[in-house]
Amino acid sequence: MTVRLHLRPLAAAAALLAVATASADAQANRRPPRPDTPFLTVQVFRSADKLAGPQASDALRDELIRTYPGPVLWVIEKERLIELLEQSGYPSNEQLARSDENALAKFQRADEYIRGAVTQEADGQWRVDAELVLTRDLTLVQPLEPARGNRPDRAARALLRSLNAARDQLPFEKRCRDHAMNQRYPQALAEVDKAIADYPRATLVRYCKMGVLVQQNASNADKIAIAEEILAIDPNSRNALAVAADAYQAESNTEKANEYLVRLLAAEPNNASLAQRVVDALAASGQYDVAKRIVEQAVQNNPGDLGLLRLRFLILAASGDFKPAIASGEELVQLDTAAGDIQFWTRLSALYISDSNTAGALSAATRGTTKFPRDAQLWQIRAQAERNTGDVPASINSAKRALEINPFQPNGWLQVAQAYMGLQQNDSALVALHQSTVAGDGADPIATLISSIGNSLRVRGDSLKASDVPMSIDLLRQAQALMNRADSVAMLADEVGPADARRPRAPAAPETKARVKFLVGVTNVQLGFVLAQNAGPERSCDMAKEADAAFVNAMIALPQGAAFNQQTAVQLLQSIPEMQAYVTQITPQLCKP
Repeated sequence: MTVRLHLRPLAAAAALLAVATASADAQANRRPPRPDTPFLTVQVFRSADKLAGPQASDALRDELIRTYPGPVLWVIEKERLIELLEQSGYPSNEQLARSDENALAKFQRADEYIRGAVTQEADGQWRVDAELVLTRDLTLVQPLEPARGNRPDRAARALLRSLNAARDQLPFEKRCRDHAMNQRYPQALAEVDKAIADYPRATLVRYCKMGVLVQQNASNADKIAIAEEILAIDPNSRNALAVAADAYQAESNTEKANEYLVRLLAAEPNNASLAQRVVDALAASGQYDVAKRIVEQAVQNNPGDLGLLRLRFLILAASGDFKPAIASGEELVQLDTAAGDIQFWTRLSALYISDSNTAGALSAATRGTTKFPRDAQLWQIRAQAERNTGDVPASINSAKRALEINPFQPNGWLQVAQAYMGLQQNDSALVALHQSTVAGDGADPIATLISSIGNSLRVRGDSLKASDVPMSIDLLRQAQALMNRADSVAMLADEVGPADARRPRAPAAPETKARVKFLVGVTNVQLGFVLAQNAGPERSCDMAKEADAAFVNAMIALPQGAAFNQQTAVQLLQSIPEMQAYVTQITPQLCKP
């Protein structure tokens, strides 16, 4: 066993030495490039282990150096590539991200480069999937036919025929671009047709044709046709997906447009603006199933790709699949703590709350505020989570922490008021509601909460009218004051917010205004009734006058609040004249000079 373990690395080293020797011989005999010679670099290929990928890319590079004379195509040496990778702090045996590969190629002044991936199939054969990329734009990609062999290096060498055929289109692509830049569109399209006739799988010249059609503002059908041709060869073509999505959208084919947008996002998972566009489009059409299917497939095809994992989290969150979205988010942040930005913790905490997982919501919000202690919204979400767990004092503290950071935090003081109301501390709640009004929160929720406190006092006061008249009157007077305050808030239509960002206050809804007016009327009727009943026995002129004023207020408010409860409003309005008549009768006797 020990001997075998030592023989394998020796054999591998011998093979690598042979390859390196052949490579050195080929490079030593190369003629130098001319000023117009194109440069090509072979990037490090991706593989599950750290040997197969580099072996394949090295073998292809050496084969290209042996095949192409220096003046025809200058293939950049491995030593130059390794030197640049090490100077830049990149590993020399791993594939770089697409953008980093492109930057490396530009730094090497390469006109084109080859990127690829190496996998071992079930039968033991090795497969190499590669593509030719034009350095000027990393989205200009020509997929090559997959190559196979019993070793990674042999499979890579088998790419040469496909690469030669693909590169034959480059002169046509250049002439097409030159014609297009000078608006000679028929000549440009003629170059494309000639290239495709020679190499039917050509994508690079098709990109030129697609650009011409876009410049000419061609029909959507023509743009879709060329995009679909490219996608039949390269299903992940970003340019073709983008053009097709726009064209399908212009044709009102929302389903197809959304499908292509999601496929585009799977190819560009870190494009934040595109992600928002896709989520908005899916929300408008409700086609989340399409998005989930595509992104799940992309995740399976690219295990460990953090951009795709983040995209899956966003789509699951937007679709309302709370539990899968939560699991996806937790997986993402465990793999990449940098993914846990403010938006991530805000979204994850909200998902837990929507899923009624109070412990999870509190955990996520706490992690968020720990990492971002100066974010008011995270503290606000934490306050909600703490309140949901029953820790109301902690909830109040967190809500106030949010308001210390941003005194104009939307609904911040409303959150404090609701917490105090939960503790039956209505006086503190009313102070918070005053602050909420000053901070510029919407008139609707403020009026609703004030009237809710007032209504509880009204109900209690009315229940004591027979057993404790002084307390009943006191409570009804408090209720009356709060109802008037709620009515004033409901009618607000002012500008609010900080001095440098004034905005109109969100108004109260018509139904809220009607409900508050109705409660104003009911409260005044009940207060007037108790005062009228007791003005005579108490020989109180003030009570009689106050009762009359209450009935007048009720007569004004009830018609305006009838939309809330028309039947009760009518009954109360019909009862007021009789009570007013009684007050009118006793007032002269009680108010003698």
